[in-house]
Amino acid sequence: MPDIASKIYLVKLKPLHSYFFGGERTFGFNQKQNYLVQSRKWPQQTTLLGALRYLILREHGLLAPKGKPVPEEAESLIGPHSFQFDSSNARQNYGMIHALSSVFLMEGARRFVPAPLNWNHSLLPEPQAHVWFGGDGSWTPAHLMKRNAQSPNTEKSPFDPKKGLSHGLMEIQTGAYLPESDIFTETAQVGIEKGKKGQPRTEAFYKQKSYTFSRGSHNDYNPYQPATWQNWSFACFVRVAPDLSLPASTYLPMGGERRHFLCECVPQKSEDCFLPLATHHESSGEEPHPYQLALPDLVSQQDPQTRLLLLSDAGVPAHIFEACKMTVTDTTDFRFLQTSVDRTTRYANISTDPDTQDLQKSDKYSLLQKGSVLYPKDLSTVLKALQHPGLQQIGYNTFTIINPA
Repeated sequence: MPDIASKIYLVKLKPLHSYFFGGERTFGFNQKQNYLVQSRKWPQQTTLLGALRYLILREHGLLAPKGKPVPEEAESLIGPHSFQFDSSNARQNYGMIHALSSVFLMEGARRFVPAPLNWNHSLLPEPQAHVWFGGDGSWTPAHLMKRNAQSPNTEKSPFDPKKGLSHGLMEIQTGAYLPESDIFTETAQVGIEKGKKGQPRTEAFYKQKSYTFSRGSHNDYNPYQPATWQNWSFACFVRVAPDLSLPASTYLPMGGERRHFLCECVPQKSEDCFLPLATHHESSGEEPHPYQLALPDLVSQQDPQTRLLLLSDAGVPAHIFEACKMTVTDTTDFRFLQTSVDRTTRYANISTDPDTQDLQKSDKYSLLQKGSVLYPKDLSTVLKALQHPGLQQIGYNTFTIINPA
């Protein structure tokens, strides 16, 4: 049933230059000096939520004055606080922001979602089969072999642990596969931090790795122009209150370095939203909104097993693995910054002390990475383990079920 008490936008975020999304290794985290830091390729869902909350405050002229909290009326627009990971699993109040979909990529009108980590491999959960790691037989209830993407019917070669699994994206209309290396380009910046008197501090040498999008499909691509000339952008669907309007086009700072993105907000009809998007109805028994994507036949032909593909990172209890025949997974560290409308005043400082007025850095959690594949032996238990209204509200724990024809 459509949620008539809200409206939906497609929000596209195109980096103007290189971007940096902070991970676990940052400068000076936990009072430890890291000389090498590296950006994530993707923004976290909490990053998207924070950017939208900032945008709404800016559009209403309610950004916090220096050293003071945001005005009281901000709470009705963005809620009393940012995302919090608590044991209740309940939906949270973000004011006029009702829900976010998981992030995906767009190149022009083409839309890409994470491809299975076993895209280039056939995985058959058979009791008598084995996994071959470079000639050393390691017996497990699975058979993992690499297939030839250009010639799927040719003889398969062994899985190579040095090369690892497949990290890429899949176009939802055609099933075309692109490895991440064809989309993201790493850029490096090196330098030495200066002291108070302008003298270089030799112990403060650093190397920072950021990302840009690789060449798009434009024939007039110019590598010396900023990324606005490219055609890639991050995107998500956002469900908001019916009386909230987002700007059609603006610039928005986002990420650990507050680098600017071109932000475009396009109104959408509910039927155009191809990813799961939580409704605004409060219901502790709300289903996890699995959405059956119209994936091409090739995906179903890779192996004959029913499986769940994670379209976003997912927070799950450990017992989910007991309900699976096997899994093809990777994990990612998850931290987020916490703010409070009535408490936070120092937005430039990050602290782990809950009694300060600084931004608060959360505890570290471990999530299953987007693209992970779960082969359930007890589907209802797996679906229940993925059910988390608080995470699904902002685009985590999103998945699709692949049923071979």
